[in-house]
Amino acid sequence: MNYVYCSDLKNYQVLGTFLELLYHLKVTKNENPTPIVLVGARDAKKIPALKSFLSEELDIKSGIYRINQEINLNSKIEEKSEAIINKINNIEELQKIEYNDINIGIGIASSLISKYRCTEPDLKQISNELNSYAQQSILFLESFQLIALKEIQVNDTIYIYNGRHYNTYPQSLFCEKIGCNLLYYERMNSWKNLRIQKPRIHDFLATTHIVKSLWEDTNDAEKENIGQSFFYENKKNQFTQNFSEKLDIKKPIISFFSSSEDEFASLDPRINLSDIFENQRKAIEWLITWVATQKKYTLVIRLHPNQGNICIKDYNYWHNLSGKNVVLIPSYSKIDSYDLINQSSKVVSFLSTVGIEATRSSIPSITLGNPIYKGLDAVYEPTNIEQLKHLLENEIKTKDKENTTPYGYYNLKHGPSLDFLHHTGLASFENYPDILNSKCS
Repeated sequence: MNYVYCSDLKNYQVLGTFLELLYHLKVTKNENPTPIVLVGARDAKKIPALKSFLSEELDIKSGIYRINQEINLNSKIEEKSEAIINKINNIEELQKIEYNDINIGIGIASSLISKYRCTEPDLKQISNELNSYAQQSILFLESFQLIALKEIQVNDTIYIYNGRHYNTYPQSLFCEKIGCNLLYYERMNSWKNLRIQKPRIHDFLATTHIVKSLWEDTNDAEKENIGQSFFYENKKNQFTQNFSEKLDIKKPIISFFSSSEDEFASLDPRINLSDIFENQRKAIEWLITWVATQKKYTLVIRLHPNQGNICIKDYNYWHNLSGKNVVLIPSYSKIDSYDLINQSSKVVSFLSTVGIEATRSSIPSITLGNPIYKGLDAVYEPTNIEQLKHLLENEIKTKDKENTTPYGYYNLKHGPSLDFLHHTGLASFENYPDILNSKCS
């Protein structure tokens, strides 16, 4: 049996990708997927509409639909939640919280970090919301455990969206515990493709073999052109529009391009984001200390435009970075990032796509993390401080830019296309909730 789990009928990304996956399994692969729809009271009225839509449009007439509050598993849910929350003073403590021998804290932390775009939100200030997330996480987990123990067998497959939030991460751990085949799904390529994989979505290092296998196994005669086109198109993305200013620095530049932190600030502890540094902040702090001793280089830190919309605490951290031989380009700057790449003697990154784009622009590139493109011999991949210092302080050649092409091909061609949207006649992915809203009205 194939089960597709969905826990949110309001978020267009979750709902839309859920429906696209069902369409792919049912229509393209001619399988009979079983929806597992587990929602809170907010989405309760949408379940009849969803059942009707799936029956009419996809001929999916059976499924498992549950509303947490109707299950009434635990009349003392508030007490249990408060008992958990009262022990917590910070994100680190939250991430260790378990319920029914399953970690629920990491998913709650990830959800709160994403909502507030803050790597360390003040849990005392948002105690009501923290308590609400804890209650919902417990309800979702208990409900899912009942369903899974009754319905899912060892040889069955279950698809879980993203897998890092309060209503999906504990479920992924429980699926691991009972031993069923667990796959993660998400959308990619600007809403054009489904991403379906066994490694966790944010386990970038474990995903590298997918990039390489796709390239090596395809018979696509156009793969070189397609892979190259990714880098051309990426230069025209939303963050490059109107960025026309140039930086004027006389000394040789080593540039560092930051990544948004909220997507990987609270992940499964088995995921290794870097072989050298605990996190991106430790990496940039080390670079600032290192460059202070250098006479030759200026370290230019280019903050990602997304970092303009983060919480004030994180905003201040990044925008107040400073040091000897350091130039900070704030998130709101109109400095052209691609011009900065071309001005650089070397480009350094943590997980940013800019790392591999630099090689495409014939600039030596060094990654301090474990991005998806690691292992392609497209960037330098130091595994310790000594190797990193050697790469920074000595002349190094640019990696062969053709080694970047498999990554470009992966971004454009991995996964089945999102075809259901065209079938529904909806204008865009964001309109998917309208399907249920119209049937509810």
